Amino acid sequence: MAVKTVCWFGFYDTTYSRNRVLLAGFRELGWEVVECQIKPKTVGRFLKYWQLILIYWRQCRGVKFDLVVVAFPGHIVMPLAYLLFGEQIIFDAFVSLYNSEIEDRQEYAPHSLRAFYYYSLDRLTCRLAKKVLLDTEAHIDYFVNTFKLPASKFIRVFVSTTPDLFYPIETKPSAKFIVHFHGSNIPLQGMAVIIEAARQLVVSQPEIIFRLIGPFANLKVPINIELYAPVSLKKLNELLNEADVVLGIFGGTKKAQLVIPNKVFEGLAVAKPVITGETEAVQELLSDKQNVILCRVNDSVALAGEIVATKNNHNKSKLVAKNGYKLFKDRLLPVEIVSDLLCQLT
Repeated sequence: MAVKTVCWFGFYDTTYSRNRVLLAGFRELGWEVVECQIKPKTVGRFLKYWQLILIYWRQCRGVKFDLVVVAFPGHIVMPLAYLLFGEQIIFDAFVSLYNSEIEDRQEYAPHSLRAFYYYSLDRLTCRLAKKVLLDTEAHIDYFVNTFKLPASKFIRVFVSTTPDLFYPIETKPSAKFIVHFHGSNIPLQGMAVIIEAARQLVVSQPEIIFRLIGPFANLKVPINIELYAPVSLKKLNELLNEADVVLGIFGGTKKAQLVIPNKVFEGLAVAKPVITGETEAVQELLSDKQNVILCRVNDSVALAGEIVATKNNHNKSKLVAKNGYKLFKDRLLPVEIVSDLLCQLT
């Protein structure tokens, strides 16, 4: 049987979780992966297009691929990919630039030229692709309704993570109950909710310690919060394994309703109980008190209550963690993610 080939195209980082999972899945299934790639921020803004064309000319010109995937982040390279490959492109949109920059982060006004640019780029790039990959059905509904695109164009592909980097390991017991969060301070994360939940517990639950890992050096936090600078993925796996519970996202923004973040999958992969906001997106995959613990978004009181309940009910928390890990092993390994994608493409 002939080996199938996929071209992975664009300005992307192979270590980013979305690309890491999909590339690993294709390779595990025996596909030959041809990477036509410029790493982000390694080449000048305009020169990178010319260099990508040269790589295409050397590696891809005249080759008939079974699939061509424009990798995340791919919006700005989609027009070039369309010129080179035509309508066969699978576009891993993964996010909406309009939703991220205008609605979630509110970097620009909704009626600004920049908002028009992001909206138009989201819509155009999806129209150019044969199929578009997004991470949840809620996200697909957003694209269909916001950009007036047919639902048949989209395929749901969960984010997940890779078990070579995130996996359970034995750790030394701690006298403290460690609440773990890693991420950033963008609105969907709900950082203010986490900090306020910690503040509510600082006196009544002194054994509970919050570890926040990310670019948080300037945050003002109560004494039960430990701030860590960003760490390597290897160190992150160690810190996740030291935790008693892993936090997801709690922001009250529209984007928070659309996505299941990386950190949720990483918590499942290390067999820890995960607490995250109760959203339409997360309930596509996970069930409250079975393989995840859900709480109201943008509600520090609810979050503090779920953390205390998790600490006080060890057996229930352990069962949630066990079920979450089983779900990860059964449905969310890279080979399962890509197998499901290929079934939807046929």
